[in-house]
Amino acid sequence: MKFIDPHLHFFALDHGDYHWLKPENPPFWSDKADIAKSFAEKDLRLFGEQGLAGYVHIEAGFDNVRPWREIDWLESNCTSPMRSVAGCDLQADDFEAVMHALIQRQSVVGVRHILDDSAFVVLQSSKARRALSMLAEAELSFDAQLYGEDTAGISALIEVCHLMPALRVVVNHGGFPPASEINYANWKTNMSALAGCPNVAVKASGWEMTNRNWRTQSAAIIINDLINLFGTDRVMLASNFPLSNWRYSYSEFWEQLIPCVPDAVRGQLCYQNAHNWYRF
Repeated sequence: MKFIDPHLHFFALDHGDYHWLKPENPPFWSDKADIAKSFAEKDLRLFGEQGLAGYVHIEAGFDNVRPWREIDWLESNCTSPMRSVAGCDLQADDFEAVMHALIQRQSVVGVRHILDDSAFVVLQSSKARRALSMLAEAELSFDAQLYGEDTAGISALIEVCHLMPALRVVVNHGGFPPASEINYANWKTNMSALAGCPNVAVKASGWEMTNRNWRTQSAAIIINDLINLFGTDRVMLASNFPLSNWRYSYSEFWEQLIPCVPDAVRGQLCYQNAHNWYRF
């Protein structure tokens, strides 16, 4: 079947900075060296009946000060149907100038600020809210990376979504569903509240971020919960390549994950929703 991968990364180590991939910088993963190498479109190797109809490149730290440099590299080196989500700092004094530079690039459909533990502080700030308002006005989406079990952070995101109904928000990696039963219940409660915002979608991905040895049975349960919370038109299946290589090759990843999606909605979660939300 054909699919669009709405969350992957390429690394061009000879051209970009990638401070986070250097061994002396965080995150201090023991297996970081396995992915600290260059990856490009040619590395998206597929087999059998798989058909990659397009992908969304999510910023990978190429240049955090001048994020348009990553987009220029992508647009010069990628030939498949592609959309890009650029890096940004919602609290930067030059956010408006950066955003206008990004708008000039054909593939850019949105930006990402990695919120993580700072979600509440960032999303409550006047600078960030002004930036998000500008994104909505420019018809750019916001990829939000934060923890679903972070009640304060999710509440701040919900407030933003209510204040800016025109802003399209895509939550990365399913909000990192936790392994423990108690924390998972809290994650589910918060994600249910977030799902009440019709301008929010979610990507089911990043399994290896919380468990390098993740199992498809657990992924299938989470995907089903996300479908029940957000509906069939606001959930997307994604790879997080090349970090997905910790567990499976690119082709093996899709062989494992696609069967986790019910047959009746497979076309939506694997193709149509990404096509719609990222404006292919």
